[in-house]
Amino acid sequence: YHYIKLDGVAERSVKSFAEVRDEIAEYHKRQQALDIFYDKSDRLHELINEHPYQLSQVARPLGYRSTRVRELSRLNDSSGVEGNAEVLNAVFTGSGSPVTAVEIGEHDIVTFRVYERREAELPPFDEVSDAAAAAAKDASINERARAFADELAGRIESGESAKDVAAETGLTVETPGRVSRSSDLSLPFGMVEAVFRMPSPAVDGVSTEVVPLLGGDTGVVILRGIAMPEDAPDRDEFARELRQRQAATATRDMVAAVREASDVIVHEDRL
Repeated sequence: YHYIKLDGVAERSVKSFAEVRDEIAEYHKRQQALDIFYDKSDRLHELINEHPYQLSQVARPLGYRSTRVRELSRLNDSSGVEGNAEVLNAVFTGSGSPVTAVEIGEHDIVTFRVYERREAELPPFDEVSDAAAAAAKDASINERARAFADELAGRIESGESAKDVAAETGLTVETPGRVSRSSDLSLPFGMVEAVFRMPSPAVDGVSTEVVPLLGGDTGVVILRGIAMPEDAPDRDEFARELRQRQAATATRDMVAAVREASDVIVHEDRL
């Protein structure tokens, strides 16, 4: 048995509708957006199964327009979708050329089709000798720049002020503030990716990562903290539910295909 002593009763405090109107509206808007995303994701995979080699037939019913990228290489360093690591990996490791969907973020899916693949060709050395010499020189410069950036990153992580280190070395410090995956298109793609794979810094400390940039430059990303909005959706739960929906759609399509291709034979003598 447990004996509980009641010291008093406090009247429950409930916010008025006027006080929570904006919160309710925002929550409802977010739920509607997630529902639309779920529905479109399900429909996307259905259309891919129906039109595995017709990207336009997949895009048009969803209200999207497909665009063509004429050439794409593994070394593409574009800051757009063409430079996304997940997209490039899917493009160059996929078998055949069917329409493929790749998740590149919490609420982002890229759908593409490879129309032609070309084998890599090695040009004669005479044609690339000057470029090879320049590349070797650049590689040496980049190696030294990387070593210098690693040294600066170590000093900053050990507690030195980034501004003091930059002033001493003649470099500049840019402070973009909070960084999100979807809103910071002005930042180099490599830096944004680095921010979201870096470990959370210790209390009153920072995390750093050296990132190669376009044009051979090198940058040091400094992460001071990770902030999550109070109403942020559960990413793991969202991803789990999305995978479950996709698996259910794939299973339903497979069962329908098996039924269509199968004949039912009843052996009455064995009943």
